[in-house]
Amino acid sequence: MVEHDPWIGPDYGKTGTSLGEHRIAIVGYAHFRKGWEDTDRVTIDRISKLISNDLKMPSLARVRNCFGFNKHKGFWEQVMFFNYLPNCVEEEEWIGKGTTEQIMVAKPRFLHLIEKHRPSKVLIFTPKERTADFPRPGSKLEILQPFPKFHWGTYSVGDHRASAFFLRRPRPTDVEWLRPVVKYILDLSNVGGVPK
Repeated sequence: MVEHDPWIGPDYGKTGTSLGEHRIAIVGYAHFRKGWEDTDRVTIDRISKLISNDLKMPSLARVRNCFGFNKHKGFWEQVMFFNYLPNCVEEEEWIGKGTTEQIMVAKPRFLHLIEKHRPSKVLIFTPKERTADFPRPGSKLEILQPFPKFHWGTYSVGDHRASAFFLRRPRPTDVEWLRPVVKYILDLSNVGGVPK
């Protein structure tokens, strides 16, 4: 089975950048394949093409906009990005959650990527009905105050702790009201991070 390598921006976690000391992982659900080959470099290639303006992906542009950025280059260079499913879904699978095999690989892969790349905050942009597929955080999922539509928890993997925030994949009308949620998350301390 093909497993997509994550995108790791060259400025991921670097001080002196607009995201500062934050090590931000952005997680989507899946790449939808339409006429191109599925390889381990799909995510890296697609984000590289976004940065060079050789590819348009409205869903990822909206995620970027939630962070207050209007250019791909400055944003994607500072973050880690991967999809929960390890490889592409085909058109007929898009409505569903992916195959049984994809889900079986996705859970341990998700935790492995958190342990290996050590993000302080994991922002999961996925449809609400798909959040149940993700491994449960070690802590109980709690309401993200003051935004009661969203939940958060802490993943402890090896000696690393990361706060995970279960948001929603932004539709065109969602960016303006998701922007203050993302700002609130970014303003939280990086303690492995318990929101206060």
